[in-house]
Amino acid sequence: MITSSIGIFLAFWLLWLKLSWHTKLRALGHPFLLDLSASAAVWAMYGGTGEGMLAATFAAVIMSLNISSARYMFGYLGKKNGVSGYYLGKINMTDKLIKEARC
Repeated sequence: MITSSIGIFLAFWLLWLKLSWHTKLRALGHPFLLDLSASAAVWAMYGGTGEGMLAATFAAVIMSLNISSARYMFGYLGKKNGVSGYYLGKINMTDKLIKEARC
């Protein structure tokens, strides 16, 4: 079960790597919706059996922890108190956003 959960998480993580930084940071600005959609997707795909549901739930927990750590490390694009912008994490991604805007 743990092995299949890690495999499910890695599949979603590889899809995440294909997104642009702007899209990733914008998605991280809505952590509840991102967590809910990822959890619903794995439950829909793997929830046919009891073991599949347990693996999907464990993968959803791993994804939730990953989302929280990504917000902490990279920051997010979003609104705070009505002000839109990039809110810094521990690693500043401003140069990646500027580079993608030029392309």
